[in-house]
Amino acid sequence: MVDGLVRTSVLDTSVKIQEKVREYEVTVVRSMVVVVAGAGVFMMATCGVILQFSAV
Repeated sequence: MVDGLVRTSVLDTSVKIQEKVREYEVTVVRSMVVVVAGAGVFMMATCGVILQFSAV
């Protein structure tokens, strides 16, 4: 009886941990996408400024 209870609580805990890990992964991926997009925009803006100055 106790063994069954321990097993179910362990399973519940592992499921909760997996959910947390998934949430964390989604957050990390989103932040990486934002960083990459920001870096791309920044690079494009910098190149545009350099081109304008070199054209002058």
